[in-house]
Amino acid sequence: EVSGLATGSVKEFINNGDYQITLRGFFDTKYPDSYPQEDVEVLREYLRVTNSLEFECDFLFMLINPFINRVVVTGYNFFQQQGLRNVQYFEITMITDFNYDIVKV
Repeated sequence: EVSGLATGSVKEFINNGDYQITLRGFFDTKYPDSYPQEDVEVLREYLRVTNSLEFECDFLFMLINPFINRVVVTGYNFFQQQGLRNVQYFEITMITDFNYDIVKV
């Protein structure tokens, strides 16, 4: 327990203000038989990063907090729709992150 905090424990204090973000999107090409290979490969490289990723998004800054500008990818999924060879759908789940220093006093 931590005295002086509205929440009772250190874990509750650290988790206070975390946001989960789900991003759904797709890549496509203008040719019906051409797969968007390069776009998918670039996205997969970002998803494999083991550190937090910095982002800029006015919409998220307005909804969440203008000082939170980092996310950690917690999962992702690629899926396709039957009959669409030139489209690759994806879904990415992330949690907000920010740099902080723990100081012993």
